[in-house]
Amino acid sequence: MAEIDQQILQQYYDSRNYAAAAEYLKTATAKDYRSQQQLNAHIRQLERDAAIQKSIYNGLDDNQKEAYAFMQGLNGVGTIPRNRTITINGVKTKEVNRYGTNYLNYMSSLKSNDGTALDRIAIDINSEDDLSLLTSTLGLQNINSNDMGISYQPLVNGKHRIILSRDNKNLYKVLSAVENISSRSGWDIVNNIAEKTVLGTGMGAAGGAVVGGVGAGPGAVVGAGVGLGTAIGEEIVNSLIGSDRFNIYGVAPSGNVYSTDEFNYDNLEAAMEEVSKANDIYKDINLVKESQQTFTTKTVVTQFLGAGHAEAFKALQQGKIDPTTYDKIAQNWEDAYDRLISGADFTKHEVYAWSADSGKGINLTKVDNADVPDLKGEVLLAMKEGRVSKALCIKDGEIGTLLTIDPQKDKDGKWSKGKGDIQKQIFIQGLFEGTAEQAFEADTKSKAARQNADMKRWNYEQKLSTGVTVGYSEGSPYMKAPDAKGNMFISSISEEDMVRNLNENAILENSVLEVLANIDENGELPYQTINGRRVRPTIESMLNAYSIAATNELYPKGSTTERERIQYQNNMYNAMQALYNRYYNYQHN
Repeated sequence: MAEIDQQILQQYYDSRNYAAAAEYLKTATAKDYRSQQQLNAHIRQLERDAAIQKSIYNGLDDNQKEAYAFMQGLNGVGTIPRNRTITINGVKTKEVNRYGTNYLNYMSSLKSNDGTALDRIAIDINSEDDLSLLTSTLGLQNINSNDMGISYQPLVNGKHRIILSRDNKNLYKVLSAVENISSRSGWDIVNNIAEKTVLGTGMGAAGGAVVGGVGAGPGAVVGAGVGLGTAIGEEIVNSLIGSDRFNIYGVAPSGNVYSTDEFNYDNLEAAMEEVSKANDIYKDINLVKESQQTFTTKTVVTQFLGAGHAEAFKALQQGKIDPTTYDKIAQNWEDAYDRLISGADFTKHEVYAWSADSGKGINLTKVDNADVPDLKGEVLLAMKEGRVSKALCIKDGEIGTLLTIDPQKDKDGKWSKGKGDIQKQIFIQGLFEGTAEQAFEADTKSKAARQNADMKRWNYEQKLSTGVTVGYSEGSPYMKAPDAKGNMFISSISEEDMVRNLNENAILENSVLEVLANIDENGELPYQTINGRRVRPTIESMLNAYSIAATNELYPKGSTTERERIQYQNNMYNAMQALYNRYYNYQHN
C-alpha cells in the first residue's frame, strides 16, 4: 500500500486544497473496517468542503477570494495565505494574497524605537471586573486555562496582564474584545455576547464550515470568534488610547516591555486595519451566500448514536452477536450520551426547538442564545426523570443531536403544563458531530439524504463513482452524463432520483471499501465458515454479493421487471469491479 506522507497531507490542509487532500487519502488503507469507515467519513467531508468552497468562490473576483482566504487562515482554517511559491507533492503552486502579505509584514516588523524586535503583545487590564468581562467575551471559563494561546500574569494593585505572541491568530479577536469592552460600560456587554456569538456562529457554519476534515461544527465555533471581531482596526486603537481600562504594550524576547509611544504602534494598527477590510468583505460574502441558499425543512434521523452502535446492529443482523449483547452495547451508548449531554455547553451551538404549547406547529425554530441555558435545564430535568430520547440528526444538511422530551403526566393522568413537563424537540447543531458523521456514514440511505440536503442548500455538484455528475442549480436537481456519442448531456431529474443516485454511489463506495479493508497483503480475503465449511471467498464473489444486495435495496422485486433487475445488477457489479481496481491501484502503486 502507498504510504501517506503526513507533511504532504498537512500542506494540502494548510493551503485549503481539500479536493487534493481527499484524493491523496484515497491512496491509504486503514488497519480495520471501523478505521476505514472513519477514514471514508473524513474523505467524504473533504469532498464536501471542496464542493462548498467551489460554490462560495463561484462569481467572486480576485480581491474577494483573497479576503475570504485570508480570513479563513486567520480564523484557523489552514495557514495565513501570502505571496509565495509553494511546492506540494512535487507540484509548484503560486499563492497570491495581498491581505495576508500586508498583515504578516506589519506584524513581523514590530519593533521598539531603539530598533529592538518585538515578538509579543501585552495587554494590561486594570480591574477585576474588566478581566471577567474579557474572559466572558472571549468565551473562556478561566483566563488561566485557555486554548487561545493567551498567557496570564497577575500584577500588583489588583491589575492583570495577558500576553500573546505576535504570530497568534487570535490576537485580533482579543484586541476586538478589548475594544468592545473599552467602548461600553459595565456588564451590559455580557448581554450582547450571545447576539454576537450567534451572528458569528451563523457565518461560521455557512461560510467558515469549509474546514478540511472538520466541517460545520468547528466552522461555527470559529465563526463565533468572527462575530466578536467586527470592530477592529483604527477603532481599536482610538478606543484603547482614550481608555484607562486597558493598556497595550510591545514585548521583546528579553522580556522588556514598551508602551505605545515606545514602539511602532502604527504598524499594529495597520495590521488590524488589513483584518478589518478583509473581514468586511468576508462577512458580505457569507451574507450573500446565505441569502442564495435553498433551505429545506426536512430532517434525517438515524437510530444509531455512533459508528460502533451501527456496527453492533449489523452484527446482530448477521447473527454474530445475540440480542442480549446488542442491548448491552446499545445501553452503553445511551449512558455515554447521557454523560456527554450533561457536560455539553449548548450555548456554543445553534439550537432549534419546537414545543407542544407553542401554537406554531412542529417546525424547529431557532432558539435565542439567551434562552439556551434555561432550555438545557429542562433537558437535564427530563433526563433525570427518564423522559428524553436521543438521536443523531441532519437538519438542512447540518449534523447534530436531536433530543425529544416526552410529556410529563400529572396525578390525574393528564399531560402536565408545568415548566419542563411539556413535549419538546430540541436540535443542537454540531453537537457530537464527529460521532454523528461516522454513524451516518455507516447508513447509506441517511448518508444520501444528508448529502442531498447539503447539495440543495449550497447549490453545488459532485461527480459520482458511477461516472455521472449530479448537482443543484437554484434548488433544482440535475444530472450530467455522456450520451451514446460520448457527448455530455444535462438533464433535469427529480429529488427522488437525486437521492437514489447518491444512495447508489454510497452503496458502491462502501461495498468496495469494505472489501479493500479486509484483504491481506496478497490481495486475498480471509477464510469464512459457511454452512459448516471453511471457505475463502474471492474478490469477485464478494463484489457480486454486494451488487445483488444493492439491487435488492434499490430495485426490490416487483418494482421493475426481472430483466431490468438483472441488467442493473450486472451494471453495479461492473461499476464495483472498476472502482475496486481503481482504489487497489491507488493503494498499491
